[in-house]
This record gives sequence, structure tokens and C-alpha cells, in this order.
Amino acid sequence: SRRRSRPLIPHSSYYFGPPPPDAAYGSSPVGQIGKHHPREIVRIERDYSGGELPQFASSYPLEFEGRLTPTQFLETINSINELLISAYDLNHSLVDNALAFFTLQLSRLIAASHYDKEMRRLQQLIEDTNVRLFNPAGLHIRWPRKVAFMFLEIEYYVRVSVPAFMSFSDAPLVTLCLYPRLDLMFLSSFIAHTLDFRHITLHVQHTFIAGISAQHHSS
Repeated sequence: SRRRSRPLIPHSSYYFGPPPPDAAYGSSPVGQIGKHHPREIVRIERDYSGGELPQFASSYPLEFEGRLTPTQFLETINSINELLISAYDLNHSLVDNALAFFTLQLSRLIAASHYDKEMRRLQQLIEDTNVRLFNPAGLHIRWPRKVAFMFLEIEYYVRVSVPAFMSFSDAPLVTLCLYPRLDLMFLSSFIAHTLDFRHITLHVQHTFIAGISAQHHSS
């Protein structure tokens, strides 16, 4: 049967078991975050044990082995959950809604609500965590408000490898076809490490001979 190709732009999904054999987990982090597509996206599910309050599960995903320690992951999730608890605090919500009602929503023009303030704090926390901890490890936390806090997505960036059925001399073609968004610096580095040395030597020889011939004709 024809093998199903992996999508260039991955999507997160619910956990159905161990990742497939062709999954990209375990590779070294390579790629520019924000410019290249991640090779995998890990989904952190909601924790509904505390009711409808948005909270994320703190179980350590095995996909992060070699990138994050369980302690680092737990501290990150706990920090996010604490700000979500504060943002959805019932007392602050009652005060903000009552003030907005009696001022005909004019209070929203003067001062931000407690929820909006906590959302800004949460966004700043995620940005700082990405820069300090996740991005250097080839990971990136997405802004969970875009998916209504139904889950938390973490992008996983990895090394680009050549398929087994291709030779190393085909690496530039594979790179351009499968990963067209790679920048020139990364592409040149990839080609330099994968091209056969004999091809490079032959190219240098041809260039040297052409230069000698041109110099001879000019003289």
C-alpha cells in the first residue's frame, strides 16, 4: 500500500498512544522559530478535575525528553495555571461587571478589567518563558487564548533529515521540495554537510581548469 506522507504543517491532536515510527521526536533542535514550520506540535490537554476553570494538565510528555526536565515543565504549567485562576476569580468578575453596569460600560474606557490585566500578564509570562527556556530548547508555546484555552500547544522544532530512499547528492532537491521556507544560510549549511566530497572536488577541478583556459586565451 502507498505510504501516507507527513504534512508539512503539522497539527496537534488528542493522545492516542505512542508517536509513529516516522515522528520527528528525539532530533536535535534546528530551525528558526517564527519563520520555519515546526515538525511536530505537542498538545497539553485541559484538566477538568477542578471544574470548568481553565487549567492544563501537568503530566510530563515523554516527547520532551532531552529538551525539558519534568521540573521545568511542571513549573511552567503551574505558573500558567496560577494566572488563569487569578484571571477567572469570581470576586473580581463581580466587581468589574457591577462597575461596568452602573457606569454604562464607561468604566471599561477608563481602566482595564481584572481579566484583561491578567491576560496581559499571562501573555508576558509565556513570551518570557519562550525566550528564556523553551526557544533555546527548540520549543515554543503558542498563545492558548486563540483556541479558547481548550488546550495548550507547544511547537517542536527538529533537524531536517534526508529520506532513506534518496542519496546524499539529492539533498538540495529534497530540501527545496519539502522545506521551501528554509532560509539560505540554513540551506547552504545543510548542503555543505550532505554533498558528496567527490562532487565538490570535481567542481573545484572544473573551475580551476576553466580559469587556466581563460587566462591562456587572454594572453
